[in-house]
Amino acid sequence: MRQVFLQSPWIHPEEPEPMKRIFRAHGRRMEIRAGTILPHGVDGSWVGLLEKGLGAFTFTDNAERQHIFALIIPGRVFGDLDALTRNRLNLQGKVIRNSNVLLLERSRWEQEVERSPELLKLYAKTAISKQESHMEGMIANFTLDVPNRVRALMRSVIEAYYPVKASDWNPLPVNLNVTEISQTVAANRSSVSIILSEWLARDLIRKDGRRLIVSGSLLTSIPDWTIDIPADDPNIPVFEMPSDF
Repeated sequence: MRQVFLQSPWIHPEEPEPMKRIFRAHGRRMEIRAGTILPHGVDGSWVGLLEKGLGAFTFTDNAERQHIFALIIPGRVFGDLDALTRNRLNLQGKVIRNSNVLLLERSRWEQEVERSPELLKLYAKTAISKQESHMEGMIANFTLDVPNRVRALMRSVIEAYYPVKASDWNPLPVNLNVTEISQTVAANRSSVSIILSEWLARDLIRKDGRRLIVSGSLLTSIPDWTIDIPADDPNIPVFEMPSDF
């Protein structure tokens, strides 16, 4: 599933506790309806910690197709990556389920993060991890076929909540519809629908109401470099620092 970095594709790592405390101490808890766009990266923008619900970073390409760059699940944050740079991006922080969000004005968030070098260092590490997750998603979409991209997405979502059960069934903690899956894995809706129908027929996934339950066998056969670490190529010389350096 992971091919270069340590982060899972499309799903950010959970926000560290010291960063969460900023939102709990100074944020305003808001109920936000699905479809709402949260302003970010410019004056009058917000940074938000998702407590309940579901969000996404989305963008529209030159052919007017919408893509999901990253899924925002509870414990993750909207708007922090461009809060310090204040750059305007072709990216929207969108609430896609009715959600509870702790919102903090960008200027106040910036003030709190800058209170100590330790917080700024923690933020920098967290931001890098999130960008690694974005890049893993793009690498997956460039290098894997559509079935494996869908499997990788399911595994990323599940591992954000609990370890995959290889010999058992794994409830998908987040209900994603076919359109949301296709927008995340850069595939057309009909291809994803056919794949899911085939897996249902082969009893690799099951439905429990609106929730999908996924067989461990479907999730554990995805290559992951952190599990199967490739051996060093003996034909490539290893750099050694000169003794007189």
